[in-house]
Amino acid sequence: MATLRIHGSKPHTYKKFPLQKKIPRPSGRGFFICINPSTATPEKPDPAMRKIKAISGINGYDSCIMLNVYSQRATNPNNLAGTCNPTMHKKNIEVIKGIVKDGATVVAAWGDLIGKRNYLIDCLKEIVKELNGIKIKWKHLGNFTKNDNPRYPLFLPTNVALNDFDIKGYIK
Repeated sequence: MATLRIHGSKPHTYKKFPLQKKIPRPSGRGFFICINPSTATPEKPDPAMRKIKAISGINGYDSCIMLNVYSQRATNPNNLAGTCNPTMHKKNIEVIKGIVKDGATVVAAWGDLIGKRNYLIDCLKEIVKELNGIKIKWKHLGNFTKNDNPRYPLFLPTNVALNDFDIKGYIK
């Protein structure tokens, strides 16, 4: 039976922390970092989480975890806070550091929403800085957006290629 967990949050609360979906394959876990103003719950994954599950399965992962650059839940990206809540962001980093370990594959999947609020790129930079001592294989989906951002998975085909991603070059 498939399971879906939301770490650090109850369904329908303000904070949105990682979602995990089990897939019947024996080869590890894929992490996706998105900007996900989602309505997903453990009982009802949203279309983005279903797409991430499918992409993960095709690429041989037995589970996937959706992480977020910023953990605020907002069903419309225009409703993201105008400024970063430092307490919420710090908790998000703690959660991410607690589950991303050496050898992990992390898929950059935030799309052009990274530019929606000025603080989002700073949040990403802090996440990357905090993960610096961990050996991570950074990937992105398909080709980049017109704005040179890694694509958000929702409208990509499930057989999209996972390509190497230079996260340090990206955040400079």
